[in-house]
Amino acid sequence: MRDSAIVDVDISGTWQSEIHAMLRVEQSGNTLTGDYAIGNKDGAEMLTGTLTGIVNGSQVAFAVRWHEFHSITAWVGERVEGSSPPQLRTAWQRTSGEEADRNWASITTGMDTFTKRP
Repeated sequence: MRDSAIVDVDISGTWQSEIHAMLRVEQSGNTLTGDYAIGNKDGAEMLTGTLTGIVNGSQVAFAVRWHEFHSITAWVGERVEGSSPPQLRTAWQRTSGEEADRNWASITTGMDTFTKRP
């Protein structure tokens, strides 16, 4: 049962990561939908994906299914209280689908900080 004292933060809007990825989020209750876009290293191509997720108080979790390749990335973290502009600090894991004998080779991990855009 969900604790009725938990108040979900609203993370609707556009957020930018330190590597200039753009996260566009719509929030309805504690459910998130939206999209994610990032340019590749040479800036010639934009990679995009569909976002779904959930908010629990200041905690956030969302996953992106990439359109251009067979992969999913999931982020989990928190909205940083008192930061101006607001920030989301997250850890992520991405799987890219490897053969069964190389499953762990398909998972990469990292961290992202997203800053809310005006």
